[in-house]
Order: sequence, then C-alpha cells, then structure tokens
Amino acid sequence: CEKFIEGSEISIEVLGYNGEYMPLSPIYKGETTLEGIHPLNKVKTAPCLVEGLDNNLIQRTAYKVAKNLASDGIFEMDFMFSKQEQQYAIEVNTRPNGTRYLTTATCGVNSLCELVNMASGKFSIKDIQDKLEYYYATEIPIGHYEGPALNEPLKSFKNNDCVVHGPEGYQRITVRANSKEQLDKYVKDLI
Repeated sequence: CEKFIEGSEISIEVLGYNGEYMPLSPIYKGETTLEGIHPLNKVKTAPCLVEGLDNNLIQRTAYKVAKNLASDGIFEMDFMFSKQEQQYAIEVNTRPNGTRYLTTATCGVNSLCELVNMASGKFSIKDIQDKLEYYYATEIPIGHYEGPALNEPLKSFKNNDCVVHGPEGYQRITVRANSKEQLDKYVKDLI
C-alpha cells in the first residue's frame, strides 16, 4: 500500500486485555514518499498534530480493529494520512511499538510495564485511565548522546524530562513538556 500513498505516517498503540481496550496517543512518524523510504533519522512527535487529521478517529479506528481481532497485549497500528486528507490503515502489529518511549512521554503509560501487569493479573483499563497524563513530546535522532547526566532511573520520565534510548551511535532522545511552546524551547536549548 505504501508504494501508492504519499503523506504522513501515524502510529498508535492499543492495550488490550480480557476484552477491554485502551488506545493511547497517536504518534506522528514523519512524511513518507512514494518510494516507500522510511529513514530512521526522522523527528517524531506526539500527540500527532497533522493539519486536517482527526486524532479521535485514529483512536476509534484502532480500538475497533483491536476489538474485532480480539487482541490481547499490545496492538500497534500504522496509518497513512494522505496529501488528499484521506486516512488509510496500513498495517497491524502485535508487538510493542518502536516509538514506545514517545507514547510513554505523551500519556504517562508505559506499554511494556503494562504487559508485565497483564502477565501478573494486575492490569485494568480503569488503572490506565487513572494513569493517563497529557504532555507534548518529541523523539530526535542524536547518534551519540553527550548531554547532561540523567536522573535515576535513566529510562523513566518520573524524574526526567528526557530519556536517551537506542544503541550507541544510533541513539535517540525523547523529550516531554507541558505545552508545545515549552517543548520547542526545551528542544532548542538541547540542540
């Protein structure tokens, strides 16, 4: 499909357990060309702020697909929002999303931790709803991180406004803030 659609790539995770589902924040993964090129060095953002795109429609669609497939665990769905402002469902994956740090930064829910809660019988949609937070976040490829030391735990937003992740040489930094303006300023200060 992607060879025929040019536009914005959108990704969303849905948590599902015992017939209950919770779509998390839609993620903007950048623009895709008709050549199907998906460079790893794209800057990604959340919530998805693509002009003309209805994030609620993305969430409802992903919810319905996860429910109809009776998905348990993590359900990740990719969409394309074309230049003609049409939404296309591209693929479904039953695995954690590659942008899970961005999802966690945006909504405060770590899907990998929720998988552990599912396995131990401690998962509930109500708990997820109670945990939901609302931030602006971005993921930026940086190669080698040389910035200030992060607070413990390193891979958590609990004590940090940013998390560095990925293998050495291909690291990315995910940054979160309370507003789009604050995020833009924070990113400018980091770069």
